[in-house]
Amino acid sequence: MNLRSTPVIVAVILAVMVVGVSGFVLVADDPSPPIRPAIGDTDELATFPNEGAFQQYVRAGQSEDGTNSVAGVRTAVRLRGPPVSLASSGGTGAVALDSAASGSTSDVERHSSTNVQEAGIDEPDWLKTTGERLYYSAQGEVMIDPVMEDDEVVDRRRYRTGRTHVFDTSDPGTPDRTAVINASGRLLRTDDRLVAFEHNRLVGYDVSEPADPREVWSHSLNGSVVSARLLNGTVYLLTETPVSPGDCTIEPLGGEAGITCTDVYRPGGQIDVDVTYTALSIDPGDGTVSETESVVGSAGTSAVYMSSDAMYLTYTQRTSRAEIAMAALEAAETPGWFDDRLAELRSYDLSTEARMTELRKLSQRWLSNMSDDQMERTRAGLENATDEFVMEHRRKLIQSGIVRIGTDGGLAVDAVGSVPGVPLDQFSMDQHNGTLRIATTMPRQSGTESVNDLYTLDSDSLERVGSVQGMGIDERVYSVRYVDETGYVVTYRQVDPFHVVDLSDPAEPEEVGTLELPGYSSYLHPVDDDHVLGVGREDRRVKAVLFDVSDPSDPTIDDTYYPEASWSAISESHHAFLLDSRHEVFFLPTSEGGTVVSYTDGSLTERTTVSVEGGAQRAAYIDDFLYFVGDEQLVVVDETDWSRTATVPVAD
Repeated sequence: MNLRSTPVIVAVILAVMVVGVSGFVLVADDPSPPIRPAIGDTDELATFPNEGAFQQYVRAGQSEDGTNSVAGVRTAVRLRGPPVSLASSGGTGAVALDSAASGSTSDVERHSSTNVQEAGIDEPDWLKTTGERLYYSAQGEVMIDPVMEDDEVVDRRRYRTGRTHVFDTSDPGTPDRTAVINASGRLLRTDDRLVAFEHNRLVGYDVSEPADPREVWSHSLNGSVVSARLLNGTVYLLTETPVSPGDCTIEPLGGEAGITCTDVYRPGGQIDVDVTYTALSIDPGDGTVSETESVVGSAGTSAVYMSSDAMYLTYTQRTSRAEIAMAALEAAETPGWFDDRLAELRSYDLSTEARMTELRKLSQRWLSNMSDDQMERTRAGLENATDEFVMEHRRKLIQSGIVRIGTDGGLAVDAVGSVPGVPLDQFSMDQHNGTLRIATTMPRQSGTESVNDLYTLDSDSLERVGSVQGMGIDERVYSVRYVDETGYVVTYRQVDPFHVVDLSDPAEPEEVGTLELPGYSSYLHPVDDDHVLGVGREDRRVKAVLFDVSDPSDPTIDDTYYPEASWSAISESHHAFLLDSRHEVFFLPTSEGGTVVSYTDGSLTERTTVSVEGGAQRAAYIDDFLYFVGDEQLVVVDETDWSRTATVPVAD
């Protein structure tokens, strides 16, 4: 026997037993070894009894490679804003501009709002309007923020700094800029308060006097803002704060609203832990934080959805390399002494790396007694066992935990559940009549193709109720939209299958229709009872597709529109999309300008394209006037004849 080949064979065996982004292979004749689920006991939810228990849990759950990302799956984007930049204008942080219209009254009959997922639940964005006032946060210049550790630069974050511009729109055809706030970020607007999410702080402005906005409160931000919503006059904030075994106080807002580690929730089983997620309810009037709730989780793959009575947070959990290796070796045909040693290792409380080290030693001892022919047969057995094992157990190996944080009657972490795979973004989830629906992608693993599923869960307990599995084989989810008891899912790799799912019976959801077409849709929007609009790309160019879904079992395409553009801001944020049902048009921002497209009578027809300096980033309508807003200009168009009525500079 050639002993010099033993380390190579050991490396091969251990490499194929590793679970990660690329998957693993089994050393086994039995295709059903005892794999422990990634999430653990989903019907348990508890806080930590003491600091030591918290530190031990975090230490055991530290991510093996410093990240918990999953290849091939786009995940939710964090809110990022520019840094603090206050003007010396009497301490107000704003610059007033002369305008005779600043005190005028308004006869505005209608105006648009931010394009959001759930009606009545606002989301932060660069543009906000009340009808009489329009607020736009220009993104400005790229800045570099050095991250320091022990007086050394360990990282550099890029972000944009700009200002927020206030416009009087009480006369919609001729707006005036009334003030500039020397701070910017994504915005929320309620009553007389404008809340800005900056790079490193959260700030509230009194905008009751349009020409004189004044800062009235602020909170520093420690970590990232994952998501935020405005519901019934309360701002709900979800933050992500890095955690280490030595930390026992979580301070998402700097020194304010601190949470002790014994108040942090965890699922019943051990999960990867590198952050704590904290939900906070904030009064936008004075910035008071009334309630906080925290839960451990893993960074990088979270999606957040909010309904009228709860916030749902997901985090991705992968079965550890050591767990897969143990299961593989336990199922393999090995000597009795080897089995005894495995059982002994199983009983030890070891870290992943320590367990893997022991398994390497044990495997090398076993393989050293093989001939070259035996080693070759072992290698062939590894390859042959892979596909069957992964196909049978794949949905146990990558799962997404779901935490429900109730908001009806106060914040309360009250349920945790799990589903196989990874959700795309907030639109992957939806709550309807007591059922939470969530679409996921199970990424490719060694020897298998990716698959896509849709699960239904009880929205209170998060217990699974039903599922549709195996949509779009060897593809991944690109967009999801739920309309009452119907789900629309777009999967893509080379073609764009449009899936229609009947969700009327949560226990027996059913895929009832499928349509294949070239390209993909990365955003779906219902335009009426019989049509869903898809915006995406085909052959490196932007396209819009109008799906006729009047017959769910036979979805068809009414029309397709291709603007002369290779990129649209809608691919980055659904907030860039605007639909005006009165005029049956939608706004399509592209690299070539702001395009207005009609969807009347099932036909997509270009009405106008407006060039805006600084790019047409957002749009809004006020009465029958359409506003195109960029970082340098605001352009107003009359929707009755598509003539330009005003051009107002944004940049000084």
